[in-house]
Amino acid sequence: MAYPYYASPYAQPYQPYQPQTQQPVYQAGIVWVSGFEEASAYPIAPNTVIPMWDRNSQTVYWKQSDAAGRQSIRVLDYKERSSAQEAQQAAPELATKEDLAAVLAEIRGLQALLKGGNENA
Repeated sequence: MAYPYYASPYAQPYQPYQPQTQQPVYQAGIVWVSGFEEASAYPIAPNTVIPMWDRNSQTVYWKQSDAAGRQSIRVLDYKERSSAQEAQQAAPELATKEDLAAVLAEIRGLQALLKGGNENA
């Protein structure tokens, strides 16, 4: 003989307890750390890339994890440039008309030597 089902229609089915680990959520902002040890210990979620700036030196730690949760970290150093350095590097060295005339004279002299003439032609 089968027993009738007397459970409440509003009752939730039993689900076993599954502990969930909370992964930190990275929100677009600057993450400040104090050295490589703190940057490597910073927890990140799978498939995440986070740049972390060092408070004490001119270093950026680029920490990323793949889908399996394996993490890797790259250390990048940066330096500040002033506007005077940029202006100095922006001006290329150009050849003058005298430089071009000297090169042309040298080429004509080499052409004369190849044709069998003398150097003073």
